[in-house]
Amino acid sequence: MTYDPETGIATASPAVQGGLELAPFLEKQGRFFAGGHCPSVGLGGFLLQGGQGWNARSAASLAT
Repeated sequence: MTYDPETGIATASPAVQGGLELAPFLEKQGRFFAGGHCPSVGLGGFLLQGGQGWNARSAASLAT
């Protein structure tokens, strides 16, 4: 993952997990990722509308 503060452009591969990897990375840059309910879904899944359903796993279930 990369972030260019001059342009505000972030880059990441489709396998990067939106909630577990990208969101914390962008938070350090003062930015955010508007992901779904399942933080372990990769960016490729979010682009295909995955991980955003009401019945998706919660972050709490990933900790156990």
